[in-house]
Amino acid sequence: MKRKIVGILVMTLLIATAVLPAIGTMNENMNITTSNIQQPTVEWEKTYGGDEFDQFRCVQQTSDGGYIAYGEYEELDITYARLMKLDSEGEEEWTVINHNINGTGYDIGELMNSVIQTSDGGYLAGGYHMYHFVVDDYDFWNVCGFLWKVDSTGDTEWISHLYDVEGLAYMTPAYTIEIDNGFISTGWVIIFEDENLTEYTLEMVLFKTDLDGNLDWYESYNAGGGTWTVGQSICCTTDGGYYLTGTANQNDNVDVNGIYIVKTDANGNMQWDQIFDGPNSDMCYVRGCCQASDGGYIISGTTDSYGSGRWDVWVIKTDSLGNMDWNKTFGGTKNDHTWSMCKTNDGGYVLNIVTNLGGMTQPREDILLVKLDDDGNVEWKVQYEEEERQIPIFIDQTDDLGFIIAGRTGDPDRKSTDSFLLKISSFENQRPDKPTIDGPSKGKPDKEYTFTATASDPDGDSLTYMWDWGDGNFSEWLDDNEAAYTWTSEANFDVRVMTMDEHGGESDWSDPFEFSTPRNKALDLFASLIETLLARFPLLKLLIS
Repeated sequence: MKRKIVGILVMTLLIATAVLPAIGTMNENMNITTSNIQQPTVEWEKTYGGDEFDQFRCVQQTSDGGYIAYGEYEELDITYARLMKLDSEGEEEWTVINHNINGTGYDIGELMNSVIQTSDGGYLAGGYHMYHFVVDDYDFWNVCGFLWKVDSTGDTEWISHLYDVEGLAYMTPAYTIEIDNGFISTGWVIIFEDENLTEYTLEMVLFKTDLDGNLDWYESYNAGGGTWTVGQSICCTTDGGYYLTGTANQNDNVDVNGIYIVKTDANGNMQWDQIFDGPNSDMCYVRGCCQASDGGYIISGTTDSYGSGRWDVWVIKTDSLGNMDWNKTFGGTKNDHTWSMCKTNDGGYVLNIVTNLGGMTQPREDILLVKLDDDGNVEWKVQYEEEERQIPIFIDQTDDLGFIIAGRTGDPDRKSTDSFLLKISSFENQRPDKPTIDGPSKGKPDKEYTFTATASDPDGDSLTYMWDWGDGNFSEWLDDNEAAYTWTSEANFDVRVMTMDEHGGESDWSDPFEFSTPRNKALDLFASLIETLLARFPLLKLLIS
């Protein structure tokens, strides 16, 4: 028998969701400060795993108040798909490890992506693995996506390997939702251009299966200008279509990427698409995109182009046609990433951020949650710090309006990590009121002037203050409502101040307070007269010299 081995490496950036250590005005408040912030109650935290690599990549609350968690489980250096059903306190009810999802009897590594509870009370999980098949006496190994359906007790009902009938397009589901007559997924598709499987493209995909996992149709989308485009999240839109988010390579063979969004109709026909990028690499491997209450769309990702330095979290709000309404960045001077966000019952959003990813100094790889209202204003921030490294990969809001977080914790080199779940309570906070400023309106360069902020908080919380001095400089968060500053040039400046309460809620910036350091008009007139005399009487200039 003739044999041929075909291996497709789904590029490092795709695997990065599991293992990674002209745009509008950016948010001025780049740094995240969480000191002295009161945190919502941690109801429970549990870890699950053995001696090797384990992680959860998705969790969802189930109809009985418990949870279904899904991710990788490693045995003898081989990873397998693992489903765990847990009660409301995170205690295990049953576990299923699929040692042979590829159906060949060979041990092949896998990567899991998402899980949902289905309308029949069972569960549907998805991911990709190396799949073995035979075509015309040729043996092939190829990256292939799968959907794995189990009943309410974890017994397998079916496994669907996702490729078209010609065997030239292989789909991977990054995120799946149930619709009336089946399932709809986004992710990526490898499309081969010839039967020898030597030339291929990698594109964002939207595909529909029936309730038994049979492929009904698929559509693919390529942003153009680069070598690949991938999808990561999907949501249904109010007009019956779909909103897809992902990443597009922007330059052949160069690691310059952009955040890519696509709007389709119910049949997958593209209605519009949009790319958001900057001078460096920007990407979206976030699950949990949303349609906003005004008909626009929200997306979060990671940017190396904007923010406080290195990688920061980037949140973008668009109108109904994909045009940017506003954008904000969140992060410090180190690498901060996100792989998930969720929409909250009040129409806002919670970002699930890992801070100082891959950092060598403490604090490193901790969980930071940032709650935004529907206009992108910060309502609260919460940071959970532990000695062990924590990688939060997925977040969802629970029925009690709290949150459930899934990820991994432990060895940064992936030699020994455990899956973890963190349940936190519901939390509400009212943002501080917009402050006002009092102080001098005129001054001189190189002289210090003091300004006072007047502010209040609906909850009576204590406040800190950040000043924008109008010359590109900002203060740190200050406990005192008075602040002094010295300008070094002669100009007009718009001074502003923002307040933050003890839960991390931020006010709007104050109205600009005008301050000027005008030049002395008499001196200007005298200097002009001298210059005129010297120009007209060169001998006078010589005598002065």
